[in-house]
Amino acid sequence: MTKIDRLWSVRMDLHAQFGAELSIGLIDAVLDGVARRWESSPALFRTVLIEREAVEELEHRLHGGVTASLAA
Repeated sequence: MTKIDRLWSVRMDLHAQFGAELSIGLIDAVLDGVARRWESSPALFRTVLIEREAVEELEHRLHGGVTASLAA
């Protein structure tokens, strides 16, 4: 990644929270996907909203609703 990762602190928090149970690649993919959806939104509170949505999606993947083949 050549550009500055403006979500590095969120990324590290998610790795710490979910890294024992989900792959780092999946965590990063979820965070990057959520961040892309919020790209055109105003900057105020964007990081907080991105983190909240990423946590919800990762918890959903961890606790149900996604089969192993879809999570890979």
